[in-house]
Amino acid sequence: AALAPDMKTLFSVWAACALLPRSSGGSNGPPLTRLPLRKWLRRLLVEVPAQPNPVGGVVLDGGNCTGIELELTEARDLTKNPALPELLYRASNVSMHCRLLLNAGTMMVEFDIIQGVFELGIFVEEFVSMIAPTRPLPLGPVRVSRCALNAEVVNLDFSGGTMPLEDTLLDAFHSFIEDLVDKEIPKVACEDLVPIIEGHGSRALGHLAMKLEPLLEKPRHPSEPHPVVPAVDWGTFPPVRVVQALVAERASQVSALLSRLPVVEVNLGDFDVNFSMQVTSNGVTTRAALESLRLEGLGSLQRHGLLLEGHENKLDLAAGFGQLKVVSHVRLEVQIHTDTASEYAPLWEQLAISVDVSEAAASVRLMALLSQHLFDVMKVDQLQTRECLGACARATVPPWQAPLGLYQLLDFSGAPSIKVDTFGRQEAQFAGLFDATVAALLHGHLPVLQPLIIGGANVARPQLNADIARYLAALPPCGPSMVYEGPGDFVSGALLWVSLGIILLGVALAVVVAQVANEGSAKAEFFDLQQHARNIWAQWGGPDDNGILAKHPVVPPFATVLYPCAAASTVILFVYSDLSIGTIVNLVFTAGGTSTTIGPAFSFSLMTSIYYAWEGGAYCIAFLTAVVSGLWPVVKLLLLLTLWFLPERFCNVHARGDLLRFLDKYGKYSLVDSWLALLAIASYDIDWRSASSDASLTIDPVALPPFFMFVVATVMSLLLGHVGSLYHHAAEDWDSGEPGFERKGQARRLGTLDARLPWVAALLLLTGIAVVAGAVVTSFEIRRSGALADILIDESEETISFSVLSLAMRIARTRTAFPLGLRLLQGIFVLFVLIIPLLLIAAFLILFLAPLRPKAQRYIIICCRVLDAWAAYDVFALAVVVAHFEFGLLAHFLIYYDSLAHICGLVKSTFHTECFRMDCRATPGVIVLIVAAVFSYIFPKVALSLCQDAMDNRDDAAGIQLCAYDDTDDADFEADCEQDIDYEWWEVVEETQFEVGSGDGMSSSGSSR
Repeated sequence: AALAPDMKTLFSVWAACALLPRSSGGSNGPPLTRLPLRKWLRRLLVEVPAQPNPVGGVVLDGGNCTGIELELTEARDLTKNPALPELLYRASNVSMHCRLLLNAGTMMVEFDIIQGVFELGIFVEEFVSMIAPTRPLPLGPVRVSRCALNAEVVNLDFSGGTMPLEDTLLDAFHSFIEDLVDKEIPKVACEDLVPIIEGHGSRALGHLAMKLEPLLEKPRHPSEPHPVVPAVDWGTFPPVRVVQALVAERASQVSALLSRLPVVEVNLGDFDVNFSMQVTSNGVTTRAALESLRLEGLGSLQRHGLLLEGHENKLDLAAGFGQLKVVSHVRLEVQIHTDTASEYAPLWEQLAISVDVSEAAASVRLMALLSQHLFDVMKVDQLQTRECLGACARATVPPWQAPLGLYQLLDFSGAPSIKVDTFGRQEAQFAGLFDATVAALLHGHLPVLQPLIIGGANVARPQLNADIARYLAALPPCGPSMVYEGPGDFVSGALLWVSLGIILLGVALAVVVAQVANEGSAKAEFFDLQQHARNIWAQWGGPDDNGILAKHPVVPPFATVLYPCAAASTVILFVYSDLSIGTIVNLVFTAGGTSTTIGPAFSFSLMTSIYYAWEGGAYCIAFLTAVVSGLWPVVKLLLLLTLWFLPERFCNVHARGDLLRFLDKYGKYSLVDSWLALLAIASYDIDWRSASSDASLTIDPVALPPFFMFVVATVMSLLLGHVGSLYHHAAEDWDSGEPGFERKGQARRLGTLDARLPWVAALLLLTGIAVVAGAVVTSFEIRRSGALADILIDESEETISFSVLSLAMRIARTRTAFPLGLRLLQGIFVLFVLIIPLLLIAAFLILFLAPLRPKAQRYIIICCRVLDAWAAYDVFALAVVVAHFEFGLLAHFLIYYDSLAHICGLVKSTFHTECFRMDCRATPGVIVLIVAAVFSYIFPKVALSLCQDAMDNRDDAAGIQLCAYDDTDDADFEADCEQDIDYEWWEVVEETQFEVGSGDGMSSSGSSR
């Protein structure tokens, strides 16, 4: 495709190579003075020879005629025998001005000839070649069968002489001039013109016949290049097999696309070739130079008129067109050097010779050697550049051989007609003479055109292939791929291993700390819980730490070590995921049981997504990707680490709790980039399969490990937020003197504690119904159009409607790479968008309606907080809304400015249609999705707030007695208290053993939960 403009240019000039000889010198430039036909005829000077015999006592010493004008010219085909074409040329209203010298130059007479009629009849004999005697050419000798000139003399004027002119003498002179015009001038003109026409015409046609004669030889198989490295086998190459099946089965779509082909202009001046012909005969020199070609009618490709086959290192291409037209722009120059005529300046005309071929069909075998190894390792953007394709071809053969070129023109058929167009009325008339002449010559010799064209291609092949070889040799080296592949294997691996190393180090340290604490507790004596806690608080820094959460007594030692390590590991994991390629889109060609993957056509990381979106004008996507998915997760983790170690004097407990709750609620929005990626995967998911073979083409979106690592990092971030919040609430209870122990209460339905809760339960039930409805109802659609979509997709499939469920099902369709990853991706999407929101609703309904003890209710509230923080239904709705407005902008930028920029730009400029266009459009069902998203965002938070208030009010009203250990020795009181309490947050924080060193050197240990 990258070589298409140049290759089709080269292949378009083969006919000219055959018909016009190469000149050793450069092209002849135009003379200083150029005259078109009309002006050239007017300034042409035709000599009138002297007549030695006097006429009426007057001797003609010579003269000349100029100012020739022709008002009307025409040609008639008088052919009776197709083997002997005959034509009659007729020029009417011929006029000129003549001057004659008489009587040894003592007198001069001037007169005008008007209303002249000139007729010239010729016939052309056949040229029989010794190579192919059964295929004669209409290019034999030219014979003149008729030559006649009739005219009227006016404006007779005499000057010079020594004697007065009497009336009788004037009458004699007038009669002499009339006889001269009627008899002598036509005689002289035909005598001079017939040898010129016969000689010059015969020589020109003979020269052309000698050039065409070698074309009649039986085609010979050319010598093949010898590859030095393994080359691509086009017979088994899956992309060729797929294109072959596409052309056969999608003929209507391919024809419709090719019908958009414009006129192809070929400027031969761009090549180091001089296509010219020069013929000199009887003092007349004619030069013709082919300057450019224009190919029209490619859009008339017939249905099933294009075939492609491959075998080894050759490609066979056959095409049939309804009406094909080749227009050759020719520069014509005529110079006259005869004794009987001279010119002021050469004739100079620009001609457009049109060859119309109806029902044209041709098949050609091309030679194409490409290095299999280089082809496999090149990226998709490199395969679109002529430099890299040239390097891939040059590597297969020695430098003196051509890896690409024409191998053989296999067949050609069609009925041609030739027409010459030029500027001006006079020129147009002469062009009509040429058209009639060619038509008469070809009338009985059409069968010979096919071998001539095939032979012309074969004769032109060596020079054409040599030109291609020079062109390939002059190409610069292949440049590096511009496809972003991440920070590199070393950096990516280092980030991943550092993240893993930090978390493993944290686990190891936590195990060591826990083991040390367990060993110390086994040696310690039992202390009451209150004294125990005071010692622990002192050991971890006492009042000087002033409220550091990491050193609070409720935080076990292993968590103090493990928490910051997990946060740091997650930060590095986010950096790895943001820099590395998370999703790619490959082109997978499959045929004959083998597959060829070309790609990535697109590659996405968080950084490249930001760039693509911003440059494409999708500013909202760029902002969400950069801030919400890129910056926000890292900021959240850094804030968690800060709150973990920040003393109370810098952030009080209440502010810390508010900030932790905020981080818990909005951490899930970092998934918006992941949901946008899912929409992109659904958009570019195209899978064409042949109905008659095993050929298939899949545009295959593949989620790579960094994509899943981003989801893992998001989950880790959510978990760290929950753990921080739990320890914060435990610390609040501890600091308030109410460490969370509460009496066992009677089982009650929480919905009975507040009159508003039943209404909230109803709203939550409505939310669940809305979530299910929003998941089932079609809420958006993906529209795909352009040349690629027209060929690969049926019209009924160009627009695909999606609901949440159908999107989840489409993600899991069979793929050629990493199917386990797509299944995992499907599971993540369904879990966060559907299952967790519905579990949240179910948990609330159980909390409201089921008679539960306070302890169980508190556990369920904690679960509801976690589920609310993980429910990403609203995040997906946000992604759909953003995609509606900006997905098309992003897709347009990717198509025309990323890896496929060259080929898609060529398609757009050549066929005047979009290469591929993708839009995401919301349907009326999106209203249900948005309403459900709003409900799922608001009502769970309202329910959490009311439930917490109801439970707090219940505890206050019941006067719950909180037990705390002090220094008393009342065993009865302690036993009674321990029978009536439950452990709430102390149970949440796992069983932990503390070791306390007393001030007097004694050690004691205790165990508590």
